[in-house]
Amino acid sequence: MPDGGKGAEGPAPVATPALKPRRRPLVATLLALPAVVATLVTGVLLAAGFNFGYAFHPVYLAVALIPLAAASGLAWTAFRAAGLRSRRLDLVTPVGIAALGLGIVVLLVVASAPDRGADERRNRALLAEAPPYPGASVVSVETFGEGQTEDYAAGFLNGADEYSTTRTDALPPATTVARAAVYYKQRLATRGWRVRAFSDYSFGKHGVQLVARRGRGIVLVDVAASGKDASVNALWRGNDGCVGHQHSVGCW
Repeated sequence: MPDGGKGAEGPAPVATPALKPRRRPLVATLLALPAVVATLVTGVLLAAGFNFGYAFHPVYLAVALIPLAAASGLAWTAFRAAGLRSRRLDLVTPVGIAALGLGIVVLLVVASAPDRGADERRNRALLAEAPPYPGASVVSVETFGEGQTEDYAAGFLNGADEYSTTRTDALPPATTVARAAVYYKQRLATRGWRVRAFSDYSFGKHGVQLVARRGRGIVLVDVAASGKDASVNALWRGNDGCVGHQHSVGCW
């Protein structure tokens, strides 16, 4: 029966048992490990989205919200397990996770990137061993990234493994393909390069491709079927796969 004038009281709230002090570090550690993984995944997706130096991809930024939310939730739980509670900490955590993940990925990519300037200097030294045909004019000298994974578009996370340098020589009028090919082959051979010539069939005419190997370097000379120009490409470590394996298929 109800007491005089007192309203009925609901059930008493059940207190949630607090974590024992000894278990707090263990719980925080177990939650931190997947949080770190989610942070790195967030960093990879953010780097792919911002795609520094390449086309911007907002889709990756949107997808990055998923691991960011997971990492933030795990971090918040880990903080509470460790006895850390603060509204400011809750607000700063997602920003800190995003910045940390992106920073780690950017540092790893930059640290592993090849030195374009050093590659170009070495490549130009190789190009000098195949000087332009007499009377030819150098149209351009350009350096390109090599080794990007072909399954994906070139980007910040799919950058070059190394750099090759190509010189384009405009040959004088009436130059024949055979004469130009012999010239470049002789110049390379006299400098110790092992040179082989291959027929390059294009536009109904035969051009010539020379493949020269020496040490770690490789030089490719493509004499156009028209006889109007020759492309000389150098990659200072392009022959690495054949060093010590001259008798393997494709090596000499």
